[in-house]
Amino acid sequence: MCSSDLVNITGPDGFYVGSWASTIDWQLAGLNNNPGVEWDIYGGKHTDLWGVDWNIEPYYYAYPDANTVGGPKASYFELINQFTKAFGPLTLTGTWAYSPTFSLGGGTGNYLAGLASYTINDWLSISGNVGHQWVQNAKYNGSRDYTYADIGVSASYKGFVLDLRYSGTDLNTSTCGFYMGTTHACAGDVIATLTYNVSLFP
Repeated sequence: MCSSDLVNITGPDGFYVGSWASTIDWQLAGLNNNPGVEWDIYGGKHTDLWGVDWNIEPYYYAYPDANTVGGPKASYFELINQFTKAFGPLTLTGTWAYSPTFSLGGGTGNYLAGLASYTINDWLSISGNVGHQWVQNAKYNGSRDYTYADIGVSASYKGFVLDLRYSGTDLNTSTCGFYMGTTHACAGDVIATLTYNVSLFP
């Protein structure tokens, strides 16, 4: 059982900042119930690049209660680049994320993904995403590169956005822990996310 909260604040000229927090339960050797909290902090800016929206986003994954004294840190930094282009109701997004030092001594990490979203009306849309993650030291930690996919629907109302989607990976229980902190998070599952966006400027 876990709970989560998200705050995203937009400002002028495409700038934004946000934070996301959730209780977690890592189930790895020597790390059971440690850490118990994930707190993500991010910011970024949208820029027009020849008709394509370029979103560059520094993102920090923090595990403030992680007790890894004498070992590699759980917290890590990622730089995310997203390129988005709309074709009428269809929007396509390509993502590249790079981490110089992945969580728990994973070495360099890269993630590539493609997202397609289709707007049905002014409050409802459907979308699907396929991505691939590779991390330098995954093979030395009982894991490997993996592919991720999801498909879902999003509904909006007065600043609130409710997203329901099915997601899964091609990792099994023996290779899941390095990326997810538990052997139970890589199988297919339905995820519900509720967000609220606040604009500080008109």
